[in-house]
Amino acid sequence: SELKLILKTIRPHLDQTVRTKRNVHFVNDYYLLLFGSLSGLRVSEVANLSIGDIDENSIRVVGKGDKMR
Repeated sequence: SELKLILKTIRPHLDQTVRTKRNVHFVNDYYLLLFGSLSGLRVSEVANLSIGDIDENSIRVVGKGDKMR
């Protein structure tokens, strides 16, 4: 898919960013894209995640029509 190609393309930049500890937002964005693509969440669901949605064993996601997933 197109997203997989994007993630593969930016992976080398991610490695360099982590090594140099620069541009932390880039690392966060990468992992949000990766998480969203691997979990099958909609873009709006990933965009609406907050730290309070993350539990030790689960992540609470509110989907279309305010349904919990």
